[in-house]
Parts: sequence; structure tokens; C-alpha cells
Amino acid sequence: MDEKLVRLWGFGVTRGMQEEDLQRLSELLEERKLDAGAVLCTEDAEGPGLLLVTAGRVSVKKRGEDGKQRELLSLAAPTVIGELEFLDSMPVSASVIATTPLTVLSLSAAAYEELPDSHPRIAARLQRNIARVLARRLSATNAELA
Repeated sequence: MDEKLVRLWGFGVTRGMQEEDLQRLSELLEERKLDAGAVLCTEDAEGPGLLLVTAGRVSVKKRGEDGKQRELLSLAAPTVIGELEFLDSMPVSASVIATTPLTVLSLSAAAYEELPDSHPRIAARLQRNIARVLARRLSATNAELA
């Protein structure tokens, strides 16, 4: 089995996908290796696509009213980044910076746009799973604020 395919099994966004669907999805993903300090996305800029962090750790930061960046959270692999902007084509809501060396699998918006026509089952499962990721993150935020 392909190494990239094996790494996809650990992500919430691939939950419930059949092996053949994961294989097709893996063919659409570009692997990137990044150094600590690399900026994956910048607040208010165009999103980089859907990023699956397969190794390493990132810091999610947002600019405060005083203009200074504050860390909102730290995420470790396996995690997904850019899901909100990916679904809604909106500017990035926070900056994401590698705090360790990273390995990332990225799905471009262009590749994603083709999925409903070429592989509707993969597109539907991916959308459903991204919604689940967003719901869990919203619940966690609500619990922190309560």
C-alpha cells in the first residue's frame, strides 16, 4: 500500500472512505516538506487549499486589536488546516506557522472543484467530514468560552 495512502487513514476528513476512494484522493494530494518557521497561511490572505498535516506541529495565530499576533492554539499531526476557507473561498481567518519541521498533504481548490463531477462519492464524504471537523472545533471553542 502507498505510504501517502496509509497516512490518510488517520484523518477525520477521510473517515468512512473506502480504500479505492482514498487511493483516488491520494493521487490529487501534493506532498510538501516544510521547515520550522514556515508560514502555511497568512491571516486575511487567500487560502492555500486544504492542508493535511501528517507530521509535525503548527501554531495558529490571530492578530489582536493592538496589531500583535496571539497564539490561539497549537495543533499536532494528524490535523487538518484551512478547512473553513477551503469550503467557503473566504480569506484565511488566522495565520498558521510551523513550529517543527512538517510534512503536509495539500488539496488545491482546483482539484477539489473537479471532485463532484469526477468522484461524487469522495466529494460528498469529504464535505461531510470537514463539517464534522468544524463542528468539533466549534464545540471545543464553546466549551472554552463557557
